[in-house]
Amino acid sequence: MKLTTKRFAKYIAPIFVIALILFVVLLSTRQPSVQAGSPPPDVPDIEGEPFTVVLEADVQVPRENIEVNAIKSGWVRIFEEDFEGGITNPPWLNISVSGGPYIWGAEAIENPLDPSSTQVAWGVGTGVPELDPQVDGYPADVDAWLVPAGAFDFTEVVDAEMTFDLYLDAVPGVPGDPTKIGNTFAVAVSTDGSTYTGVQIIDGGSANWESLGQNLSDYAGEPQVWVALIFKSDMQPNPDNKLGALIDNVALDVLYQSKSLLPYVSYDFTPTPSPTPTATPTATPNPDQDYRDTFTDTIVPWEARRWTNNADFALQHRSDCDEGGRCGFLELDVKNNEKYVIVSPLVQSKSYPYNIEIEARLMPKSGSDYPRDQAQYGVIFGGNWNGAACPATDFSSCFTQYYELRVRFRSVNDKEFFEYKLKRIDGHDANNQSFGPDLIDWTKVDANPKKFVEWDINVSSDAKIRISMNNNHVGTAQDDKYLDNRYFGFEVRTGNQDGSRVKLDYFKID
Repeated sequence: MKLTTKRFAKYIAPIFVIALILFVVLLSTRQPSVQAGSPPPDVPDIEGEPFTVVLEADVQVPRENIEVNAIKSGWVRIFEEDFEGGITNPPWLNISVSGGPYIWGAEAIENPLDPSSTQVAWGVGTGVPELDPQVDGYPADVDAWLVPAGAFDFTEVVDAEMTFDLYLDAVPGVPGDPTKIGNTFAVAVSTDGSTYTGVQIIDGGSANWESLGQNLSDYAGEPQVWVALIFKSDMQPNPDNKLGALIDNVALDVLYQSKSLLPYVSYDFTPTPSPTPTATPTATPNPDQDYRDTFTDTIVPWEARRWTNNADFALQHRSDCDEGGRCGFLELDVKNNEKYVIVSPLVQSKSYPYNIEIEARLMPKSGSDYPRDQAQYGVIFGGNWNGAACPATDFSSCFTQYYELRVRFRSVNDKEFFEYKLKRIDGHDANNQSFGPDLIDWTKVDANPKKFVEWDINVSSDAKIRISMNNNHVGTAQDDKYLDNRYFGFEVRTGNQDGSRVKLDYFKID
């Protein structure tokens, strides 16, 4: 790793000194940067051991929230720091929890992940005496915390991610030896400014720069969230003068649920012989009745109700029969990548408890027995509709919130398999892509990708959502946020390859 140290010339023009002082003053009073529009970079999550620590009463953190002047819609970057102007308060609280002299300091060390970077934060860069990264490693008994000077308000946040560049080279701990607990880097989160929980790296690190992240979606809705970056050393010597922890390019991105109507965007479809999606509301039958549609003769009243901007798709009825004796299908073909289409009859299900059962098959791509990698379909339930034309031009009238059982085909290293996840959809971004928390993350299941697969969603009176595949229970979640909504549907999605074509044999609710 190459290190460089900035040094001023012995003589410098007075006017440059004055300009430099003014620049530093401005940096010391800067506000956290706010940028909108893009989701956070796709980087690996930090991996390590879970831990909890409670700060002593004499360690004070700012109780007030950091003010963020942002349009609270979609992804917004509410905090970022590249340490080019040093470490100042605000925006940082820089403390030694152990009471020792060493805290984080800015150093002229190269970050190869960012050619524009000239300074990074070093976990022992400030202390008495000062250490030189060209010569010295980290000392013993360091407990340096770098915390944004205040809490973040996540009240209206539905997802959040902190990202950063990390270099960690430290002596690992010895399992079972309390005197050699190791030298760690950690990301910890608190909702009260006192008790912090998080993940710590205890294996000494890779001695390479890495871009990492820490998902904070579990804290969505919290009125105050503190995040700490921590470097800690034990009481043992550091014979090889390892540097310990360096960080750079810290950023916090949050996703706000949109509260405003999105601008209308025209949707261009490739002409097909299939029916054109309409905006006609459909009569709603008695919600106390069971629902069953086998698609034997028609797919009416199923129509496309919501889709991603510029989705190219075809919805049609198929009257043919397959090798299993099934005849009549709803077929939905989404043709371009990273898109989805939701179709629905716009009728109500019963109040929960109820059970949804479907049989569907991902159809193969041309020249193959298997569908395209990441081809997906899903069951939609707990959806809303306000009775207006659906879809409205801004897609605001139906399926703005719902649950989604998503099924995905994977082809990895010549191995084919299915996996599923259960999501709660809280809203949609400017491209009509959905967002919301995973109630069950991607879970691998054993199913033949060449065959129809039966999925059951059992919603019980205590708001438990039980998922079964081919009559085998595969997962359970509990969430009642949208269960009082009674509209349902079916969805087809594409991944990073064009094309997902799905046959739906029947859809039953009882």
